[in-house]
Amino acid sequence: MIPDGPYTAVVDEIEADTARLELEAPSGDLYDLYVDTDRLPAEGRHESAVLDVVLDEEQISAVEYD
Repeated sequence: MIPDGPYTAVVDEIEADTARLELEAPSGDLYDLYVDTDRLPAEGRHESAVLDVVLDEEQISAVEYD
C-alpha cells in the first residue's frame, strides 16, 4: 500500500493506455504506481516526464507536470 501524500513521479514507461510511475516520497521511499494515461496532463504523457502528484487512497487526487 502506498501512503497518502505528495510525491515526485517519473513516467517510467507507457504501454497501451497505462503508465507506470516511479514515485518518490519526501522521505526518499520509492513506490510504483500504474495509472491510465488519461489521468496525466497531456504534456506529461511521455516516458521520463516528471510530475508532482498527490495520492489519496492510492489514487491521484492532484497532478502537475514539472
